Amino acid sequence: MSFKRDQTAGCSVDSWSSIIEHWKQLAQREADPRKRADYGGLALVFAELTETRPAWKQALEGWNVEQSVQVLEWQAQAKAEGKAEDVLHVLRKRLSAALPADVEQTIRGTRDMDQLNRWFDAALSAPTLAAFRRLSGLKAPNGSSSRKNKSAGPRNRRKS
Repeated sequence: MSFKRDQTAGCSVDSWSSIIEHWKQLAQREADPRKRADYGGLALVFAELTETRPAWKQALEGWNVEQSVQVLEWQAQAKAEGKAEDVLHVLRKRLSAALPADVEQTIRGTRDMDQLNRWFDAALSAPTLAAFRRLSGLKAPNGSSSRKNKSAGPRNRRKS
């Protein structure tokens, strides 16, 4: 085992090894494998605070931390955040302009992967912000389309 320091949080390497082994014995008593996996995931998170994560990670090999409900939630959140950033990136590249705050906030605030995938597809095909709003169902802040003047239709135009 290698640590950044020989002693972490006032404990020697040997002390940490015995603490980890004792923790594993206690955690093994949990009958629910998902809860046990949650315990492992949380132990790794807390181990970072004491700079002992490498020792905990090695000791927890074989524990199915991937099935931890908490870890799965973190993974889903990270995946959604990444997809939201992808949507925003495509919109910025396609529109060559800053995006309105309401669009950025709505996209960043969404965790629904199906919705984010639909918005990604809309961002790839929309030539304008108005087209993206139409394709994605995102309304302008005032609830209307993003056109400047709706009443400037054919009847209201001046004949020249």
